[in-house]
Parts: sequence; structure tokens; C-alpha cells
Amino acid sequence: MELKIGDVVRLKSDIQENVLMTINDYSSEGKSFWNCVWFSGSDLKFGSFHNNALLKLN
Repeated sequence: MELKIGDVVRLKSDIQENVLMTINDYSSEGKSFWNCVWFSGSDLKFGSFHNNALLKLN
């Protein structure tokens, strides 16, 4: 699976919540990691995730 900035993704392990995230940048943790953003209520959240943890939705 090829991921790129702007893709809408979710965590593969997030079956019940199904929180949608957007990839917004490459992570400083290495080329297999992506920085993602998402909303939790009205709070904007950020996190870095490995390629294998993400499922592309678009």
C-alpha cells in the first residue's frame, strides 16, 4: 500500500472507534512513519504512526 500526504487513513487496530485521520507530513522517526492529524471532539490531535498500522481509506 502506497501512502502519501493528504491520504485519509485509520488505525488497523481501531475497529470500534473508526477515527479518521489525515496524513499531513513525513515523521522524523523514519521513512516508514507518518504524522497524522484528527479531531477528538473539538480538540485537534497529532500522532506519528508506522505504515503497517495504517489503513488507507481513499
